[in-house]
Amino acid sequence: MEILVLFGSFLVLLLLSVPIGYAIGIATLITLMNFTSIPLLMIAQNAVAGVDSFPLLAIPFFMLAGNLMSSGGIAKRLVNFFESFIGHITGGLGMVTVVVCMFFAAISGSAVATVSAVGAFMIPEMVKHGYSKSYSAALTAAA
Repeated sequence: MEILVLFGSFLVLLLLSVPIGYAIGIATLITLMNFTSIPLLMIAQNAVAGVDSFPLLAIPFFMLAGNLMSSGGIAKRLVNFFESFIGHITGGLGMVTVVVCMFFAAISGSAVATVSAVGAFMIPEMVKHGYSKSYSAALTAAA
């Protein structure tokens, strides 16, 4: 019965054009309030405790670092440096993306932070050179 209420309320919320994140949260709250004796305060505390970790802080800060590198011109110089080594090879900019991700991952230690930071400046650069957006995003995420 709980599963029917959970998925039923989720589908109704989606049909009402509620964003997916809110629909998941509201459907979960409806199910928890009706079928468990867990107080709402405990649910809120567990939700906050789940995202209250130091490593998760790296993601927005390295996204900021990627945007600062892109706007400051450091990213272009980094790309030009690695492109001078392997840029003349077919698919060289893709290889440059992998190498830049490798160095940035060594600095940050977080795969998500690396993809968000490097993707901020490498994906537009790859699109300028004729790569498709989907291929550029997939290559950056896989690197």
